[in-house]
Amino acid sequence: MVTIGDGGSGLYKAVLMGDPTLPTHAIYRPRDLRPFGEKNPLPIVAFGNGGCRNTSGEFRNFLSDIASQGFLVVAIGPAGNAVVMGSEERTNMSAASQLLDGVSWAIAENARAGSAYYQKIDVSKVAVMGQSCGAQQAIDVSADPRVVTTIALNQGINIGPRPAGLTPNAGAGPGRAGAAPVRDARYAPHAPALVRGPDDTAGRGQVAQNRREQLANLHAPILFITGGANDSGHPSAKANFEAIDHVPAVHAYQEIGHYPATYRQPNGGAFAQAAGAWLKWQLKGDNTAKKMFVETACGLCSDPKWTVERKKLD
Repeated sequence: MVTIGDGGSGLYKAVLMGDPTLPTHAIYRPRDLRPFGEKNPLPIVAFGNGGCRNTSGEFRNFLSDIASQGFLVVAIGPAGNAVVMGSEERTNMSAASQLLDGVSWAIAENARAGSAYYQKIDVSKVAVMGQSCGAQQAIDVSADPRVVTTIALNQGINIGPRPAGLTPNAGAGPGRAGAAPVRDARYAPHAPALVRGPDDTAGRGQVAQNRREQLANLHAPILFITGGANDSGHPSAKANFEAIDHVPAVHAYQEIGHYPATYRQPNGGAFAQAAGAWLKWQLKGDNTAKKMFVETACGLCSDPKWTVERKKLD
């Protein structure tokens, strides 16, 4: 059990830990679980990593802050891989199905007598979230009926031509257009070549050239957060946002690039604040958090660092 920084900006100081019943994932959760139960349950947030890496270390500040808001975050990759931020160890690659593995584990732990999470989890409130390749993974599994919201960070899925006026970013890494990459060196530039996981058909490898039907299968609100013109994932996220016409959607961005953006800042910086507010609104019904996204003078809209596009929020 490790505290990241000061444990997050929320009411519940968070820790990073592993669990022997789920050795393939890292758990970010409030250190003290006593405040949680029937009247204050923990929603579930499953997270996929940038580069589809099998470690959440590059995002531990961000994820710790999310957990401190009163969420159980189940991130792909063993806890040991995440303890050192930006570890250059060989981690292999992950698969989209591992997001749902984390959700299923949390639901089972809520029902298991003797579990630290017994009757402390809100199994009806599940979010899937990921960054870059992990964002594609999150969208890939968003049709699962347990998912009530999705957050796609710095990436969308390939649905064909880009929106008018957007061109490919010269710094785009491998796989930006659905190719099968060896690795994405931005997250761990000195790491050995990554080995794709055995079940990657729904993840980054062998991606269909046009997956517009996956957007049509969304049944719950989705938030895209990107880094603007210098973010190689911005065009696909914007194209996804513009293509969605049947569920509430928000695209918010700062001109900060793809990675590290604000993830390595203390408590994950502005991206953690925005993602945390969305989760508190969508999973906890927090009306103060809702004001960050709705009405003309929404919280993000009033911040000159953010550009916000919205649809179907009424």
